[in-house]
This record gives sequence, structure tokens and C-alpha cells, in this order.
Amino acid sequence: MAVSRIFNKFTLFDIFGNLIPGTIVLAAFVSISPMEDVTNIASAPLGTQFLLGIIAFSLGHVIQQHASEAAGQRETFKYTILSARSYDQSPSTELEDYEGNRKRLYLPYYAWNEYVTTRLRNYVGRSLVGRMVVFPARLYRSVVEAILLVKVKKDEPLPDNRLASKVWMICKKKYRLDKNYDNYGDLLHLISSDLENHGTSRALRFQAIRNFQRGMWIACFYASVLYFWVAFSGVLPAWFYQPFSLVGIRPWTPAIIDIWSPVWTLSVLTGLVSYSFWELKEKYEEEFIEYLFTDYVTSQSEELS
Repeated sequence: MAVSRIFNKFTLFDIFGNLIPGTIVLAAFVSISPMEDVTNIASAPLGTQFLLGIIAFSLGHVIQQHASEAAGQRETFKYTILSARSYDQSPSTELEDYEGNRKRLYLPYYAWNEYVTTRLRNYVGRSLVGRMVVFPARLYRSVVEAILLVKVKKDEPLPDNRLASKVWMICKKKYRLDKNYDNYGDLLHLISSDLENHGTSRALRFQAIRNFQRGMWIACFYASVLYFWVAFSGVLPAWFYQPFSLVGIRPWTPAIIDIWSPVWTLSVLTGLVSYSFWELKEKYEEEFIEYLFTDYVTSQSEELS
């Protein structure tokens, strides 16, 4: 009963954003342990399983922190509000508008879309081939962002800013914002807080799903890297296990080798799943903002009268 009461306190953000991604990573680490250890963990008593749940939940927070930095500061909300305010401050996708390291990271993505995707789509349109041709560039983005914690491409405003105009009118009146206001991060938090106070959960549910997708993107990326290490440790065992020998750990046979063979296919599979969640995360970012605007206008309709 005590455990049940604890889990009843968990929110959607806790379960989807932290617990599930953390469990994925914990399971990946356990699977590369010796088979004997995996068997012992699987048959461990309830207290040990509960401890593993705490570890998974803690790992989930680490994953979300990584995912947050990898996703960068999302500015779809900011640029949509700016466009609604008739300010021409939308980000440009031109190469010269990027600087420094970010420009160097953006260059391969830009070049592929400019010289491959655009030209091929002139012939095949947005057919299956036309849609698949962007895959290498977008896969590049998902991997680079996960590793280097740098957002490769700038966010863009939503194509339709009519709801954003109403949101800005409400916020300007309710929070007494002047024409020089530009702290859109705080404004987003204020709107989210208002929605929560009004009991409007749809946009918040979308946010929880987005956090889940963001966490799964990084969790599956971790798993893919671990399985990549296992797959190639058989090819170059001395090079892979030498760091462990320095601290007195002898080479072992990961349990995943007996569970799934060949392991490199699992590395590819988890890598593709990671990429899929990156795509979903990108898509849901826009949908989250759309529903945020819709729910906010609905909940604050009296402010428009």
C-alpha cells in the first residue's frame, strides 16, 4: 500500500519523461553485464526491484537533462509570437546567418538539403523517394545534437500565427506587458502555469509526451552506443577491454550476446528507434505550441471580451 501511494504521486512527466527512459538505459546497462548477474537481478527480491526503480527514475532525470541540453533552447513559441506582433525577426535558414561552430555543424545539413534534397524533389516531388532523401541530413542532426549538445538548425515560427495574436493580446492585457517586452521564456512559463491552474491538461499532456519522446531519443541513443561497444569489442577485444584492466576488471561476456545475435543489429535497431523519437520530438514541439495557444485562448476567453 505504501508503494502504491508513492506511485500515485507520480505525474505524467515523472512516468513518461523520467521513469520509462531511465528504465531503458538501466536495462541496457544490465544487459551488458555477465549473464550470472542478469539472472540474479531478474530473480531479486521486491526490495531490490524497488531500488532498481529508484535508480531508473534517477537515470531518467540525467537523461532529461542531457536531452534538454541537446534539444537546445526551443524558440518556436518566441518566433511565432514575434511574427504575431508583426516583427520581422523570424530566423533565417541561410548559411551566412549562422556563425562559428554552429555554422560548421549546420553546413553539412544545409549542403545536403540544398544540393541533394531540393534538386531531387524537383524531379520526384514529395513522393516516398522525395521524403526519404532527407533522411541522411536529419539523421546527422539527431546524432550531432545528441553527442555535442548543440542544436544544429534554428527553430521556425508556426505558419499560422492568428492564435498567437490572440495569445499576445491576452498576455499583454493580463500581465501588463509593454511593447519592449522580450522575455518569451518567462511568458511561456506563465502561460503553462495559467493552464495548469485552470485544469486544462491537453497542452500539458502534449508537453509530457514531448518530454517522453525527448527522453527516449537520448535513452535509445545511449543503448545504441552501448550495443555498438559490445558488437565491436569482439573484433578489437584488447582495445576495448584495456581500460577496464587498469582498474582490475577482467574481460567478461555480456549477457546480450547470448540473448541477441548479432549484437550489431540491435545497435542499429536502437539507433533507428532513437532517430524515430527525435523526429517525433521535433514534430510534437510544433504541436505542443499549437495546442498551448488553443488551450490558452479557450481558457482565457473572457479576457478577449
